[in-house]
Order: sequence, then structure tokens, then C-alpha cells
Amino acid sequence: MSQDYGDKLEGQTSGIEVIRSYLEGLKASFPDFTWTIEQIIGEGDRVAVMNRVSGTQVNDFGDIKATGNRVDFAAFQFYRIADGKLAEHWEVADSPSSRSNSPQNLPRRPSSPSKIT
Repeated sequence: MSQDYGDKLEGQTSGIEVIRSYLEGLKASFPDFTWTIEQIIGEGDRVAVMNRVSGTQVNDFGDIKATGNRVDFAAFQFYRIADGKLAEHWEVADSPSSRSNSPQNLPRRPSSPSKIT
């Protein structure tokens, strides 16, 4: 990722340290969390990724209290690449939070075009 990585999700601050901190918290809260790439297409400086996200929340994640519940949903990521690094990111997800206002649902935030285990 570029140092000034631009996450285009509403309310998200840009920068690699913001993403690093988010992912560390996510992994601590959902130790079995995975992003599995189902399809990936690249053209020019753009990459489109369809992936599946899953994990079990065993610790608090920010203001979201641990539930012990498992989440599993599809997401679509769109990236711009600059100098061989991720420079910008957009996302659409079919997550439980997109279908419900329940605070126990996993928030949609940064994803990486790889499987994280």
C-alpha cells in the first residue's frame, strides 16, 4: 500500500497507518477472519476483486461488543494501483450490516486483494 493510501469509504481516514491499525484490531477481534478471493480482474491501473469475508467475533471491535457470532458475506473491491502499490480503494459489500442496523454486524472497511489468515 502507498503511504497515503486513499480509502474511499464514508468516514474513513486515508493513510497506511490507519489501515494497519484497523486490520490489527480486526484480526484481534475475529482471529479466524479471512478474505477469500473468488474473482479478480485487472486492466491498466485498476483491479476489481470479488471476495468472500468470514470470521467469528470473539473480542470487542471498537464500539462493537464481542458476540461470538460468525459473519459471512460477499464483497466487491475496486482498487487503483500506482507505482506497484494499492493507492485507492472503493467497496460494496452484501454484509449483514447492509441488511440490518444491528450493532453486532461487522463494519465494512478496508480489504486487501489477498487472503488473510
